[in-house]
Amino acid sequence: MDNLRSIRMAGQTVKIRRRNLADHDEWGFWVAESRTIVLHDKLTPRKFKETLRHEMVHAALHFCGVTWCETMEEEAVVRCLYEVFWPSWERLERRLGNG
Repeated sequence: MDNLRSIRMAGQTVKIRRRNLADHDEWGFWVAESRTIVLHDKLTPRKFKETLRHEMVHAALHFCGVTWCETMEEEAVVRCLYEVFWPSWERLERRLGNG
């Protein structure tokens, strides 16, 4: 997964960047303005995959507009995950040879 530079989600290119986040006390984060997922460069392969999946959910919720909801809209979240997140994750799994 070290060569993973981008993924496609909701018709958008999402950049994947790795950098040392030891001073940030986190494993990764989503930057909506630049459509970038930043991941700690010292993650094990398993933790990398888990953290990438977590940040992809943040990206999916952003692309679907759920992050702007004033209340938790359960159906909006479910539809976002079903229509945006899972298809993107399944494509990535196939791309990496895990699906």
